[in-house]
Amino acid sequence: MRSISSRVFAPAANARVAAEWWRSWNRSPSTPAAGCSKPPAAAEVTAAQVAALADAIGPRYRALVLVAAYGGLRWGELVGLRVKRVTCSTDG
Repeated sequence: MRSISSRVFAPAANARVAAEWWRSWNRSPSTPAAGCSKPPAAAEVTAAQVAALADAIGPRYRALVLVAAYGGLRWGELVGLRVKRVTCSTDG
């Protein structure tokens, strides 16, 4: 019968051996971003530019532009946002 320690540590040892074998065959880069270039720096936008864009885009998407600019939400969060899920609070 195997000891408890061999049953506990065997899977971790097997995973370590498998990972070392995989690296030895150079099947994957050391990091997922290896070989990628840095993305360009994000442009800074002034409040006046945000207001001008919100006015130019039209009333239908005005709130979307303002929430995107000042809320810091990602695209998926913006399009998934629903009025019934928003709670406005005046607590400061």
